[in-house]
Amino acid sequence: EEEKAKKEELKRKMREKGATTLKIPQIKKQPDDVKPLIIQGENPGADDKTPVKKVQEGKKVETTIDRFYQTIKKEEHLKINDLLSKKLKIDRTKLEQWSLILEEHNLVELHYPAIGEPEAIYVKKKGNDGGEAGDGKKG
Repeated sequence: EEEKAKKEELKRKMREKGATTLKIPQIKKQPDDVKPLIIQGENPGADDKTPVKKVQEGKKVETTIDRFYQTIKKEEHLKINDLLSKKLKIDRTKLEQWSLILEEHNLVELHYPAIGEPEAIYVKKKGNDGGEAGDGKKG
């Protein structure tokens, strides 16, 4: 209300001085955080009741080997056994192959104990040169 009164006072003063006002239509600006919706469905356009699915932007594509590496990184010491195989829904031999690949890149160490399952051990980087842990260099 106070703002309205100020506007009216300003208009009155302008009329007294003989100034004319020109109304400029205001264009409403859409907020920056609004993302467009993508409509997807089994039969798009078949009817007006197609399900609407919001797509999140900025998400990185994550593969199963990424999830495997993140699990090793989180646990720091992980046995490659049937339980892990079921959890990740990947064959145990494939997990061993992936461990070898990660070992080649110095991200994990693969250890084969005399008794038991093979183990993947997360390689921590020493902080002498400012690098981050597990960045591909053994320390």
